[in-house]
Amino acid sequence: MTYMWPSYHSLTELDNLGQQYELYLYKEGRQSLSNSRDALAFASGPPVLFLHGSDGSYKQVRSLASETARPSEASGKPALAWFAADFKEEMSAFDGAILERQTIFVVDCVKWLRQHYRQTYAADMPVVLVGHSMGGLVARAAAIALASEAGSSQYFLSLPHHL
Repeated sequence: MTYMWPSYHSLTELDNLGQQYELYLYKEGRQSLSNSRDALAFASGPPVLFLHGSDGSYKQVRSLASETARPSEASGKPALAWFAADFKEEMSAFDGAILERQTIFVVDCVKWLRQHYRQTYAADMPVVLVGHSMGGLVARAAAIALASEAGSSQYFLSLPHHL
């Protein structure tokens, strides 16, 4: 049986992007964190951005994040820092304009995460994009948009490349 203690923290620092979407930090554990700045202080491991599919929820990150936290706890190494985009359960499978908006938001999120890690940890950390279903298409489009930046790599496993 798997036990989880999920905690989601909205990162209000991204409000200035003027987007209708939100970025969340997922934190596994029982500690109580009062605000997003406190939560970000615990996000020292490599950043992973989860993108849910059409009509999905950012809370779907829970299973992946919870399971990847266990080996880190046992080894004492920093856990992956899981972030999740909240696309407000939009039906992106039926509208290319929605996919474009989501891609722009994800590109902004990746740039913000890279800047945050540079300022906080003086490290150039690559951001791993994990997309489920249509979120995989958004991840692919964002990776292509970011391909010209240093340190970008692209790997795709089982996502719908063609509509």
